[in-house]
Amino acid sequence: MGIVFRQSVKTSIVTFAGAFLGAVTLYLGAKLIPKQQLGFIRNTLPEQAALFAQVFSFGLNVTMMVYVHKYAVNDKRRTALISMNLILPTLCLICLLPVYLFYKNDVVNLFQPHDRNLIDSFYIWLPILTLFFLYMLVLEQYLMSQLKVAAATFMREVLLRVLTIGLIVLYGYNLISFQTFVPSTVLVFILPILLLIFLTIKTEGFKINFNWNVFTKADRKELVSFTWYHFLLTISINMMAKIDIILLGMWSSLSAAAVYGIAVYILSFLQIPYRAMLMASFPILTKAFHDNDMQKVRDVFLRSSLNILVASVGLAAIICCNLHNAIAILPQGYEAIVPLVLILIIGKLFDLSTGMNDQLLSISNYYRFSFLISVIIVVLLIIFNYLLIPKYAYYGAAVATTIALMVFNIAKLVYVNAKLSLQPFSKKSFLIVIAGGAAAVVGYIFPFVLNPVVDAIIRSLIIVITYLSLLIILKPSQDLNTYLLSVKQNKRLF
Repeated sequence: MGIVFRQSVKTSIVTFAGAFLGAVTLYLGAKLIPKQQLGFIRNTLPEQAALFAQVFSFGLNVTMMVYVHKYAVNDKRRTALISMNLILPTLCLICLLPVYLFYKNDVVNLFQPHDRNLIDSFYIWLPILTLFFLYMLVLEQYLMSQLKVAAATFMREVLLRVLTIGLIVLYGYNLISFQTFVPSTVLVFILPILLLIFLTIKTEGFKINFNWNVFTKADRKELVSFTWYHFLLTISINMMAKIDIILLGMWSSLSAAAVYGIAVYILSFLQIPYRAMLMASFPILTKAFHDNDMQKVRDVFLRSSLNILVASVGLAAIICCNLHNAIAILPQGYEAIVPLVLILIIGKLFDLSTGMNDQLLSISNYYRFSFLISVIIVVLLIIFNYLLIPKYAYYGAAVATTIALMVFNIAKLVYVNAKLSLQPFSKKSFLIVIAGGAAAVVGYIFPFVLNPVVDAIIRSLIIVITYLSLLIILKPSQDLNTYLLSVKQNKRLF
């Protein structure tokens, strides 16, 4: 687990660098791009593309992540499965393109009248961006399975955002038109995709093999069953994550989506340590499960849950205590992000606190439960949003999302505990919450210093120092204490 923790730290550093660039992107976007255009280019277009990319992956990416450890490096089934991931989704997307174009008017009319012209003008770029998202998804997840996590993360979190910042500056200072800006934000994906392909080719055992007859009848039955349920599960989970902002753009306005999108982005910082720990832990958890080493499965699950909670609670304290600084930096018209963040953070924290329940179910014989409960939650989300968005706009979307997340995670928590006798909470979890609450109080009462940027830096440092000090005293995470001791002795982060 120490290796996992160190690799998670390394990946987190890359991701935090990307998050900083994302914050710069967000700031420049709010400053230089009108709300309606920002809601389209930052939220509606990419969120739809990301969701459709998951749909057209058909769950094969999850199957690859799991089965790449089941098949040996020299096993032809391994290379055939990888090749299947690269070609089948793309072919299906291309085949369905005529249908998408045929129903253009119907899709455009789903949006509000004042937003339809913008949707109509750039309608063709959604399938192109979906294709790019699809390739990034497959290549990143393959590299994750080979423990090339930091390099894959760098492409999306750093390189792509640097290119995007350059385009925003060009558009903001009238060096390019919006008609050029939108296609450019799509085409910049080509460079990171090419680099991901280069990294993929260099991994051990990577080959292209379109001979799918290498799979036996039993193999095919097993793969189809596993892939089908994970395909449906992936769609439902991604709909849970994106349906609120997509429906908000349709049923309220693209401008409302721009405000809501900033609140969602602020909360995305909570996902950074979770994703880093997940990418480092999931391959080990999968291998231990396939080896029937349940003691190791339990150890990875419990320790990763505690480590995720440590990081999530600390970041939540920093975010909540710096919302006044975010409002001061952003232009007028974005004040609603404060209550939006406070509503959304309740559901998000509970979601993260349940650890790797999703991943554990996905590799067990109980993966069908995740699908069933997620479908129910998606239906509830659509109903809640339908009732709340027209009346309360982004506040309605935030409340609907929080309620759905709470119900979803309570159901998984009860089920995993009943079937696998595992649950992420313990007395140590309570100690982490106490330490985070105390650090938040200290950060909240700390007096304002000079300007929003300086205040945010100093206030965040005060919270981190207080939080880490309490964690060292209370010792809820063995990995954290071991890591901090290693940093002190070796004078390096990893």
